[in-house]
Amino acid sequence: MKKSILIFIVVMIVFLSIAFNGFSEEPTWEKINWDAPVPLYQRVMGDKYILPEGWKEAVKGIDFIEFINSGSMEYDPAMAESIRQFEELTGIECKYQELGENDINPKQTSILRAKTSDLDLIFTTTFSEPYGDYEAAGWLMPVDMLWNDKIASVYSKSMRDILEIDGHVYGFPYIGWTPLFQYREDLLKEAGFDHPPKSWDELIRYAQKLTIDTNGDGVVDRYGFCYHAGDRYSTMMTLGQLLVNSGGSILQNGKVVINTPEVERAVQFLFDLRNKYKVVPPGVNTYSYTEPPNLFAADKVAMMASPNWAHLVVSSNKEIFKQYRMTQFPTLDSSIPSKSFFDFSFYSVSAYSNKKAAALLFLDFLRSYQTRHNEVYIEKNVVPNKKVWLATEVVEEVPYASVLSESIGDAVQWVYPQATKVCDIVHATVGRILLGETTVKEGLVDGQKEIDNIYR
Repeated sequence: MKKSILIFIVVMIVFLSIAFNGFSEEPTWEKINWDAPVPLYQRVMGDKYILPEGWKEAVKGIDFIEFINSGSMEYDPAMAESIRQFEELTGIECKYQELGENDINPKQTSILRAKTSDLDLIFTTTFSEPYGDYEAAGWLMPVDMLWNDKIASVYSKSMRDILEIDGHVYGFPYIGWTPLFQYREDLLKEAGFDHPPKSWDELIRYAQKLTIDTNGDGVVDRYGFCYHAGDRYSTMMTLGQLLVNSGGSILQNGKVVINTPEVERAVQFLFDLRNKYKVVPPGVNTYSYTEPPNLFAADKVAMMASPNWAHLVVSSNKEIFKQYRMTQFPTLDSSIPSKSFFDFSFYSVSAYSNKKAAALLFLDFLRSYQTRHNEVYIEKNVVPNKKVWLATEVVEEVPYASVLSESIGDAVQWVYPQATKVCDIVHATVGRILLGETTVKEGLVDGQKEIDNIYR
């Protein structure tokens, strides 16, 4: 009798284990041969993505995966198309939550700290949802099986330096953006300028002449220039672009340092544009990166530092769009080479996902030439895949493809610990300075003290 009860208990334990965990053995991702039926690079970076050998067995019983999409999918037609293609290829549904920029990090960190399997893929960036911090917390699964020297060759050295942490890779870049310089060619010509400004001094001179009262009522109707500094993301992108184009950085030996002559010069420039020369809208300290292109399309600004995708917003005004132009951001002076400061977003597999095989499969597909081509060709986004920018249809049909391709080639990104907290401090510091609540020098000294405190 006791033996029968014991056998019954064992059978029930096995049955319940199967019911809760499924019939597949773990870890199922090891059943996938990523180098077959053709070598990894050829399979992923060929014109058409090829599913790896063993994928069907590995994802057996998995019906869907879940992740967060930054913003509404309505405005992400390339991602929507890539999801459609993946679902058609595999039969695995992609369920996504649409969250705004400020909501992603709190949502993801709460899920990851709880070590739940609610998300299979994790969305990160260089500093708002920091790739480095997420890896350091142990939240991201190493994906070395998807990486080799040939795959690495499609990325710039700066991107490889970010992806590889202590010899391991934890995700792949999705898209990126940089504050490129954009202007109205007709307005510059009317003001007597035959080329966009190439230095900060020229930018000031141009902006002064282009800031005008168009109807004679004594109120400025069109500002010469516009930037964004209304949140940590927008402020860091604006400041970062100024720094890399003036030979500066906030990183010194891996440490964040903002009370430097280079940062002081950049912040002083932003302050002077708003308060001394009054050539930017006074509300720039409240503007997110969406504000400048909307004002440009409304004929309220003549030049702007704005994301590379701003032309999609400006195109809503067909007459203004005819005169719209995009180029690299002016450098401090001609002796400094132009570079682009980038924020990239990445996708990684959650260390706590119980559908790792399917998540890895989607990540493998999402970093492929096919989907990166979707991003550039369909949505005109910037991707750090060198091969995509060589495609004939991209070169010939994507607006400003040469400018965007050039910006990727010399892209600068910063990765450092506690990035979100640092960016919050930098944003608050710049905000106080722009409003005249403190001087540039004193504000940066105080901001540095706050940054030093979070590293103690």
